[in-house]
Amino acid sequence: MLSLGFDIFELDPQSKVAVTREGFAVLGERIRSLGLPCLIVQEGGYHLESLEDNARAFFVNAEVWQL
Repeated sequence: MLSLGFDIFELDPQSKVAVTREGFAVLGERIRSLGLPCLIVQEGGYHLESLEDNARAFFVNAEVWQL
């Protein structure tokens, strides 16, 4: 299980770190490379203008879509 908070984004007012959109893409790739089943719970993210793009960067690169 992965608790995925987008409040680590560089422009997020709650951020104590500075993850870029490209960083979220890399995180997605790393999760995929584990080759393990993963339940992802999305939480956090207060820079609303970037939330959709950051989520898309992560999930597209994680390629976690299975039904």
